[in-house]
Amino acid sequence: MDRHEREARVALVLVSLPLPPVAVLACRGEDAADGVCSSHDLHAVMLATDMQRVAQGAVSPAQHDAARLRKCAVLNGMYDHMRAALAGIESAAGIDDEASERCYAVVCDALRRYWALYAHECTDVRVGGLGSVLAGEPVHTQMLAYVRANLGAEPDCDARSYRALFKFWLFAAFIKHE
Repeated sequence: MDRHEREARVALVLVSLPLPPVAVLACRGEDAADGVCSSHDLHAVMLATDMQRVAQGAVSPAQHDAARLRKCAVLNGMYDHMRAALAGIESAAGIDDEASERCYAVVCDALRRYWALYAHECTDVRVGGLGSVLAGEPVHTQMLAYVRANLGAEPDCDARSYRALFKFWLFAAFIKHE
């Protein structure tokens, strides 16, 4: 598989997963200064590495299938927790800040458990709060693109607010379709 095909596959997987971009706390540069990066940027590298390992035969088909099934179990568990967190909410307006914080915690926990299933077992993932992402930052820009691609819809909310985009995604992905 060439680089362009791998990048296209990575993008397809990222947009189809119910794991929106979140702000991951990271160390940057030689002085290990605190920084923030997008979970989608890190996840893209993990996916590409995983695809390369499979293509090179470093992972048997049985190992690859077992990892895929464990990842599906993580996502199924996330869906169960998300439904519980959103129980009784019937409209986008019903998703208050408390509900969105609970759901954000569910997403972040699922992301940690999902990433732990990759070869390098990334388990110490520190995520910035729901209110930490500002308009125009890469995580915000990626969230807007993710909402558009994942839902196939233009957000009918304040697209300058990461929190509003997250709430819009929650409603469209977990309430509207049920």
